[in-house]
Amino acid sequence: MRASRGSRWAARSRCGWASTIPSVSSGSSWWRPPAGSAARRRAGTGSAGRWSSTRTPGCGRDTAEVYAQAPNELEEGLLIRRQSTADPRGYGNACAAMAALFEAPLDPELGQIKAPALIVASDLDQHCPPKAAEIIQSGIPGSRIEILKGAGHAIPVERPRELAAAINKFFS
Repeated sequence: MRASRGSRWAARSRCGWASTIPSVSSGSSWWRPPAGSAARRRAGTGSAGRWSSTRTPGCGRDTAEVYAQAPNELEEGLLIRRQSTADPRGYGNACAAMAALFEAPLDPELGQIKAPALIVASDLDQHCPPKAAEIIQSGIPGSRIEILKGAGHAIPVERPRELAAAINKFFS
């Protein structure tokens, strides 16, 4: 079984790969994690460090900043996290991989993707907004983008039929 390019990038960031690069073009950084995210991750003081499967996830400053523009999405986002069966370590690893993007952006590597690619985003997503999807799409030659309406970050949970239709259309 082959790992996806995304999972390989995440794995490299978890193994300290980003620290081996002397300099990386910053590219477009407005959608990356806020400065200090990586330091909070290393210190164990970020939201991932506070999160536990046995209690409601904390709503620290970083989470509050994300939801400041869409407060109606906060309750739903926390509900999805509470109901999630995901391993807390997996959530922490995902947070760590995202924080590593601040130190070593992947924009320059997107052009290496040669396979057909569909980038799916939603118009109300505050974690990875449509502009971020547009940046990804512009970096992958020949890729297509689909922006779903009326969904936040959890597209498979919030708009499963629309997501399936977009994927089916892409493969047809």
